[in-house]
Amino acid sequence: MKKLIIIALAFMTFTANAQDRKMRHDRMSDYSPEEIAELQTKRMTLNLDLTEAQQQKVAKINLKNAKKRQEKMQAFKAKKEDRETKLTKEERLKIKHDFLDSQIETKRDMRKVLNDDQYEKWTKSLEHKKRRFAKRDGRHKRK
Repeated sequence: MKKLIIIALAFMTFTANAQDRKMRHDRMSDYSPEEIAELQTKRMTLNLDLTEAQQQKVAKINLKNAKKRQEKMQAFKAKKEDRETKLTKEERLKIKHDFLDSQIETKRDMRKVLNDDQYEKWTKSLEHKKRRFAKRDGRHKRK
C-alpha cells in the first residue's frame, strides 16, 4: 500500500512539473514582438543603467530581434506540423548559420550603443543565461 501511494505521489509530481513548464512557455508566446522588445529593453535599462538615447537604440535592436525570432518560430511550427519531412543536414546547417549571424549582428549593434562597462556586463549576462538554459535543457552535461 505504501509503495502504491509513493508511486501515485511521484506521478502527480511529474505531471505538475510538466504542466508548469508548458504554462511558462505559453506565457511568453502570448506576447507580440513589440511587447517582448519593450520588456527586454526595460530589463536591460534596469541592469545596465541605460540612458534615454541608449534605451531608444536598444529598443530598436530588441524589436528587430523579436520580429526575426517570431518569424523563425512560425516557420519552425509550420515545419513541425509537417512531421513527414525532417530537416536535411543542409537545412540544419543553414539554421545554425543564420542563428550565429544574427548573434554576431546583435553583438555588433550593442557594441555601438553600450559603453565598455555596460557591454561587458551585458555579455556576462548572456553567458549566464546561456549556462542556465544549457543546465535546464540538460544537453551540455559535464563528463
